Amino acid sequence: NKGDLKDLQRIAHYRDRLYPVGFTDRMDLYYSAADVAVGKPGGLSCTELAQKGVPAVLMLSVPGCESRNLEFFTRYGMALGSENVRDTITGVRHLLENDALRTHMTAAQRSLPRGAVASIANLIEQGVPPETQ
Repeated sequence: NKGDLKDLQRIAHYRDRLYPVGFTDRMDLYYSAADVAVGKPGGLSCTELAQKGVPAVLMLSVPGCESRNLEFFTRYGMALGSENVRDTITGVRHLLENDALRTHMTAAQRSLPRGAVASIANLIEQGVPPETQ
């Protein structure tokens, strides 16, 4: 929320490498520049993280899809999970201090199959009967 963002921006003023951002439609640029990302495990966020290969700490999951995304990403080494702010800070520090872990997370994310859109389009085309004249 806006209050939390203002608090983070105030803290970031005194920290290197911390850049809190509110709503943006340019996450691709931020993920490309990030050493580590922190966020909720929503479907789009997890997809973007995996596509960009960004080590992450995922937090504040909502029961349902987000909690399943969190479980999947942590089980397969694609992200760390956290239950609270203290765990999140610990996770971020751990990732920033551990090159091997970040490299492992990126490799795990990049191991996900690519080209799903093309595969789905091919399946749809195969299932559509030819036009009759």
